[in-house]
Amino acid sequence: MRACFMLLVLSVAACSRPAPPAPAPAPTEAAAPSAPPLAPSPRLDVRVLDAGFGGVGPASPPGVPNAWAAALVEVSSASADLAEVRAAAITLLDAKGAVIARAKMPIDVRVAPPGRGRGDFSEDGTTPFTGGVAKGRSLILRLHAPLDTRLEELWRAPPETRVRIEITGANGVRAVVEGPAQQWPTG
Repeated sequence: MRACFMLLVLSVAACSRPAPPAPAPAPTEAAAPSAPPLAPSPRLDVRVLDAGFGGVGPASPPGVPNAWAAALVEVSSASADLAEVRAAAITLLDAKGAVIARAKMPIDVRVAPPGRGRGDFSEDGTTPFTGGVAKGRSLILRLHAPLDTRLEELWRAPPETRVRIEITGANGVRAVVEGPAQQWPTG
């Protein structure tokens, strides 16, 4: 009887184990999904052509901006049409990289005419910038903004003052560039 009981236990144990999984069929070329080729990430190329800062004189009352930054930057994209391009920041730095002044928002962005001369930060001949940069096309943008620092503070700015400009766009596009910034005469 004991032998029958052992045989019964072994039979039940053998029946209660799950069957091993069947091997997966080998993939065929017809069933393999084909991934589309990866498109290059959009890239914004920015170059500082000229930058300056100055003001309208210390006679402006406190709270009214009397110091301004201006820059001409060339923007382009070789990889894709870009949208929602804007000037996100303008910062003046000393030779060691310490912040001297920051632009107050919003930064005025306009398209400068071709052949705009160095140091010509005027609005003359410019057109409103709509935020789009077409693939393969280059634009010269005129940036202009009041600074968070009074002109009296900027008079002490070192001759090695630099400008850092951050330009952003849709889909996380971002470029940060630096260049020299000249203090212009104040009247």
